[in-house]
Amino acid sequence: MTCPLVFITLCLPYQFSSFSFLRFCFERGYLLSSTAKGDYGKLENYPRRPFDELWPEGSEHLPVPDWKGFRRIWEERVPKLRIRNKSEDTCPECFILKNKFKYLGSRKRQPDDVDDPDAAVTTDPFINDDENLLFDANTHAEQAKQQRDVARERQETAIQEANNEHEDRRFVFCFIHSFSLLLFLTLFFFFFPSYCMVCDYAQNLGLPHFGEEQPADIYYFSELTVNIFGIADVTKKPTKMLAYGYTEDQGGKGGNNVASLVMRGLHDLGWIKSNRTGKRLSIIMDNCGGQNKNKFVLRLALMLVELQHFRVVELLFYIRGHTKNACDRLFNQLKKRWHKRQVFTMTQVCCRILLFFVLLATFFCC
Repeated sequence: MTCPLVFITLCLPYQFSSFSFLRFCFERGYLLSSTAKGDYGKLENYPRRPFDELWPEGSEHLPVPDWKGFRRIWEERVPKLRIRNKSEDTCPECFILKNKFKYLGSRKRQPDDVDDPDAAVTTDPFINDDENLLFDANTHAEQAKQQRDVARERQETAIQEANNEHEDRRFVFCFIHSFSLLLFLTLFFFFFPSYCMVCDYAQNLGLPHFGEEQPADIYYFSELTVNIFGIADVTKKPTKMLAYGYTEDQGGKGGNNVASLVMRGLHDLGWIKSNRTGKRLSIIMDNCGGQNKNKFVLRLALMLVELQHFRVVELLFYIRGHTKNACDRLFNQLKKRWHKRQVFTMTQVCCRILLFFVLLATFFCC
């Protein structure tokens, strides 16, 4: 059995559970399975992990403790250490409403301790609570649904009108009578292009990244943070994304960074044309105040209209907790490749990790 201090260093990244024990043994060369009673057998009889691409022939099987020893060392050395389970981006408002319904239901199931039947209240004290909870839940769900419907409608409109020509910025129309005005509005709303993009930040990456081996003591060092900002062009099928990556010494994730990258994305997509004006630009973002709902991004919309790049610029912010979008889907595909690679520099991030992503996205190192 390994020394307890060395073992603590190895098991810290894992949560205290049977699955953590199985994963710990698997990474050290053993493939365990428990019986119906949770027994893993004797330590000397632990089956060894078969050789494959991730565990090539000649790999050394490292010593491991048994299940009781694993629990004892954890409880003695790090009794308060907890690592939360994997979970989805859950809406806090939905979580609060769920707990309120659960609490109200448990109160209803409690027996009424009333000795005097004449003193019992004839009215149901939970009717108002039920109505208020149902109203709040319905309002929250309807807000999220309507926001999704608006975003979907903007995307469908942009797909239909993306190939239209821009309006001549110097075009002057002389309105002689109401029919001429109607004709101009018809041309404007049906023949000039609309655009729609989805913007979001990915979960921070770290350099160096050890995806094929145990990092050991390097696990406790501070990594160099890599920020990746994605701009998904939803006007085409399939959706393609521009991903801009930069390290923490080059910039943060504030409103100024978002506004600058959105402007660069508009130029890279070719949506800003000299002496030409588009009809409408819709930018879909999540509800983060530090990144999106701030004066930098809001004033960017005013600047685009003032410079006559677009007639209308609208910002759509998803309801908090209901912010899954096209960028998140493409980021998930990106990280499937990321987790299995060794990455040490930004050049490797650009060249090795994201080459397979070229059909779905274009990556830029800022």
